[in-house]
Amino acid sequence: MPIKIIVCSMLLMVSSWLTQADITVGEKLPELEIKKKGELILTGDDISYAEWSTKALQNKVQILQYLAGRMTASKVNKPFTDKLETLDLSADHHHTTTIINLNDTFFGTSGFVASELKKNKIKYPSTSIVADKKGSGQKSGG
Repeated sequence: MPIKIIVCSMLLMVSSWLTQADITVGEKLPELEIKKKGELILTGDDISYAEWSTKALQNKVQILQYLAGRMTASKVNKPFTDKLETLDLSADHHHTTTIINLNDTFFGTSGFVASELKKNKIKYPSTSIVADKKGSGQKSGG
């Protein structure tokens, strides 16, 4: 079954994987695998990482964001994420995945960004948060 997607984010901050790929609502996304770091998995208070792939996005409307690992990306995207919180979308039909490009951070801030990702995973445990250490999404271009 093709994935129905909602690609919502500022084009300025979205990687070439989303902006250069030929994406059509209702069609499958270009394949992307993130092996270095990957999806944050919450077990109690502990965080671990698991490889992640677009193959995991199935059977729901997907809200997918791919952002640079910078505060400016988060601030630009904040009106969108604030609106998502107010919509109270059913987890039975919708899923949010945020991929953060850790390869696109300011020098010396990747540890801070990783810490923020962990805090967000604890705050929003039902969302998928993916750390793209090598910038695979940006490099693939679809």
